[in-house]
Amino acid sequence: MDFSTKQSHSFWTSTVEVPSYPTLSESRETDVTIVGGGISGILTAFLAAKAGLSVILLEARDLVSGTTGGTSAKLTAQHHLIYGDLLNKYGIELAKLYYQANKEGLHFIESLVKKYDIDCDFEKMDAYVYAQTKDESNQLEKEAEAYIKLSINGELKKDCPFDWDIDSALVMKDQAQFHPVKFSLAMLKEIKQLGGRIYQNTVVTELKKEGDCIQLTTNSGYTVTCKHTVFATLFPTYDPDSFYADHLQPVTSHLLALRYPQEFPGGMYISVDPAVRSIRHTKESNEEYLLIGGETHKTGDQHSTFDRYQQLAEFAAQKFNASEVCAYWSEHDLVTEDRIPLIGVLTSEEENIYTITGLNKWGLTNAAVGANLICDLITKQENRYEDVFAPNRVQKKADKERQEQASSLQSKAVHLKNNQATTIEIGDQQIGLFKDQKGDIHYLDLTCTHLGCGVHWNDGDQTWDCPCHGSIFSPTGKVVAGPALKDLDSVNPQDL
Repeated sequence: MDFSTKQSHSFWTSTVEVPSYPTLSESRETDVTIVGGGISGILTAFLAAKAGLSVILLEARDLVSGTTGGTSAKLTAQHHLIYGDLLNKYGIELAKLYYQANKEGLHFIESLVKKYDIDCDFEKMDAYVYAQTKDESNQLEKEAEAYIKLSINGELKKDCPFDWDIDSALVMKDQAQFHPVKFSLAMLKEIKQLGGRIYQNTVVTELKKEGDCIQLTTNSGYTVTCKHTVFATLFPTYDPDSFYADHLQPVTSHLLALRYPQEFPGGMYISVDPAVRSIRHTKESNEEYLLIGGETHKTGDQHSTFDRYQQLAEFAAQKFNASEVCAYWSEHDLVTEDRIPLIGVLTSEEENIYTITGLNKWGLTNAAVGANLICDLITKQENRYEDVFAPNRVQKKADKERQEQASSLQSKAVHLKNNQATTIEIGDQQIGLFKDQKGDIHYLDLTCTHLGCGVHWNDGDQTWDCPCHGSIFSPTGKVVAGPALKDLDSVNPQDL
C-alpha cells in the first residue's frame, strides 16, 4: 500500500459519530476543573461529579481526539516486561501495589460497562507477551518468576493460539479489550447527567492562584475559577519549574487496522522485541478487523513514518495474510524514567493542582488508577497507591542523588592536596575543584566560556584546557590563552 496517497486517521474515531460540544462562552465557577478530554480526564470528571462536586471538563481540541483515540485499546495489567524490573529495583511491595492498582483499574472500567450498560465491544481476553528467540525467552522466564512472586494469574507457555512459530509466550489471564471511544462517549453522557459541564476547543492559556482558588484563563478570554484543577493532558501544560519537561520522554507508535475475513484465535499480543509488534482484533458492523501496532520510537526522530507503516503492513501480510488496510495512525505518549506514571499533586507547593501523566503507553488501566487516586486526594480520602504514583517520588530521588553528589564533592575537597585538582559531576554539570598553595578550594564550572565545550585538567601544566578550540585557563579559572575572552565561572558549593 502507498501510505502517502491517503490521510492517516484512527480506526476508533472513524467508526463512531463523535458529538460536538460547545466552546466556553462565558466565565464560570466550579469546584473542580479537569483539563483534558481523554479517558483520564473523563473518568476523573465522572468520579468528581459522582462525589457531589461541581465539575467543568475542558478539552483544547475535539474530545477523545488525542491518545485515547489512538490507543490499541488493551485493558490489561500486563505492561510488557515490567514486573521483574519493578521487583529488582523497588522490591515486592511496590511491584505488587503497581499490579493490584492496574488490576483494579481494569475491574473499575468493567464495572462501569456493566452498570451503565455501555455498548463498547468489551470482551474478556487473555494477554500474551511472546518471544521468538532464546534470548527473548530468557527474558520471559524472568518475568514469569515475577508473576509467581506477585501471585499474578498467568503462566509461561511454549505456544500461543497463533498458527505461526514462536519460542515461548507469557500469558496473563482474564484481561480485556474494548472500543475506547464508544466507552468514553458513554461516560461523557453520564457526566452531563450528573450536572457536569463539558467544553471542547477551549485552551487553557494561563493559571493564576487567588488565595485558595485557581483562575484558569482560556483562549477565548473567559475564565474558570475553581477550588481544584486536574491536568489530565498528555503533558501537563502547567509546569512552572519545568519538572515534567525534565522527567518525561515523548515516544510515538504506529498502528494499522486491516480487514480480516478469518476467525481470529482470540487473545491480545505484544512481542518482546524492542521494535514491538502489538496484535489484537475487533469487530465493527459484523466485519472482523486486525489491529497491528508497533515501530515505537522517540518522537521526532526524523525517520520516515511511511516506512514504519510499511513495516507493519508487511508483518500483517506475512503473519496473517491480511493486506487490506482501512486505517492507519500514530499514537503519542510520554514515558517516565522508572516506568511508573506520575499521578498526584502537581507540585508540593500547590496542593490543589493535580496531574495524570506519563502513562508509559499503558494508559487505559492507568487512567482508571489515576482518576480514582486524584478524586481520593480531592475528597481527602486515603488511597494506598498514593506513594507509588506520587510525582514527588522523582524529585525526592533527584534530591537524594544531588545530596550524595554534594557529599562526594566535599569528600573530594577534603582529600585534595595543595596544588591538586579534580572534577565531579553534579546533575548535568561538571564541577572542577582546585586547592591552591594556601589550602583554599576553588570551585569552577568547567564549561568553556568560548563556545561551551567541557574543559579538562592538565596536571603537568596545571591548567584547564579546552579540547575543542584550544582555550586555556589557570587553575583558578583565569583566561591564559584564547579564543575564550571570559574566565571560567566560579561556583558556590552551597548552591549545589
